[in-house]
Amino acid sequence: MCFRKSLAHSRKTQLPKGSLGTADRGPSSLDNRRCRARHLACHQVPFPTVPQSSRQARTERLKLAQRGADPSPIEKAERQRESERRKEEAAGAKERQRREQAIAKAQAALEKAERKHDTRAIAIEADRAAVEKRSQAEDARWEKQKQKLDLALRRARE
Repeated sequence: MCFRKSLAHSRKTQLPKGSLGTADRGPSSLDNRRCRARHLACHQVPFPTVPQSSRQARTERLKLAQRGADPSPIEKAERQRESERRKEEAAGAKERQRREQAIAKAQAALEKAERKHDTRAIAIEADRAAVEKRSQAEDARWEKQKQKLDLALRRARE
């Protein structure tokens, strides 16, 4: 408290709501100036004032912010929400990147298996063609040999 007990302006105490000062009639402007000067000399901080409107309140908060004072609870909450949003975005981006890498890995594995299958299918088809060719050659050889043996059998019977 300063030298005037009717004006409580230390950081811990305030005037009761609706109280205007000495005998509820309000201090004179001279008393007010003296009290402010004494307050500044005692406490080394500006005399606390109550903003008259929301516009003044905003300018007061801006001034406090420029001086490095603590931000209001609303500003703290806004900053915290913004920080949480950035963290969530970063986590989402990290999750998307992980998912995209997993998709790319699975796609690469699928393409590799498909190429291996195609190679095997081509080899089997080539083997099948070779077996078919050998089968046809065997059928032709057999027909030729059968004709010779049938002819020899007929000659033997005659």
